[in-house]
Amino acid sequence: MNSKRVYVKSLLGAVDNKATLAVARRIVEDYNDFQLREAVCKIDEAAQAQVSEVTRRKLLALFDGIDISGSIDLGEFLNELWPLGTMDSNGQHQQGAVLYGSLEREVYQHCIHYSDWSNSYLLKTLGLLHCSNALLFRFLEMCVHPRTRDEQEQRRIAKQITDVLRRDGFALAEVRVQSGYPVFGIVTTAAFGKNPASEDVSVVLASFDEDSVHAAWQKAISRKSTDPEGAITSARTLLETVCKHILDEQDISYQATDDLPKLWHKCAESLNLAPSQHTLEPFKQVLGGCAAVVQGLGTVRNRIGDAHGQGRRPVKPRPRHAALAVDLAGAMATFIVATFHDR
Repeated sequence: MNSKRVYVKSLLGAVDNKATLAVARRIVEDYNDFQLREAVCKIDEAAQAQVSEVTRRKLLALFDGIDISGSIDLGEFLNELWPLGTMDSNGQHQQGAVLYGSLEREVYQHCIHYSDWSNSYLLKTLGLLHCSNALLFRFLEMCVHPRTRDEQEQRRIAKQITDVLRRDGFALAEVRVQSGYPVFGIVTTAAFGKNPASEDVSVVLASFDEDSVHAAWQKAISRKSTDPEGAITSARTLLETVCKHILDEQDISYQATDDLPKLWHKCAESLNLAPSQHTLEPFKQVLGGCAAVVQGLGTVRNRIGDAHGQGRRPVKPRPRHAALAVDLAGAMATFIVATFHDR
């Protein structure tokens, strides 16, 4: 093997770094070498956004309260990600199998039989503090896969993980469905919440009211993919809050029991946005459409939001439904706030 190693090194020495990396990628495709795959991933990720060590430490602490593998044997789960049989008890990779004191044996001894290792210690030993983003993301996605736990647990844990990851610009969002169960994947926050349009909405609403209106908007966009029912409820709450604030600013009374359509009607009339207040047909149509959007948001929240219980066959909204509801609510809220400021 030494002579082969020397021969291969002599061949690689004649090519540049880009070509060497291309060779490494081809080897990783054909041979499941953990260390080489990690090296290639880290090179590829060098110019990309990273999950910081601070965030990784908070994730490790979070997993002290989470069953990592759920309904799957822990050793089986971890072996899909790490070659435990070729790692020693300190997480160092060895050439060939470790006959005594392998990490695989340590996992069964200290995490399954006696449970004297915390999850955070196990994950730190596996190298999760400094591994590639790709390995970290695959681990997180496996933790909330349908084969590891039921849907309620999937969503609860995905939300907890997202709350930690969001500061670095990532989230665990529902990306597809398998056998009727959600499958979560890592996405950037721009893919499910922050985008140029939502940033514009944030600026307008924050300038109007930071504490309640803008807070309601932030809650709505943060729930788009991880909690569709909650996002739809938050979208309606946003519009109700904006309408009440504008009515309060104008000393216009309303009842505590007034629903969203009633609040919108009073608010629209006070801002000259009611269809009946205009004669030009295009304006009447657009403003009538605004009223229809508000009515629809109120109805969809009652039907599929999380504010009311459902029967034995509940309707489950998808992230795309939540995105539509939240974006419409944001557009309507921005419109009436801008109109109020102009007047």
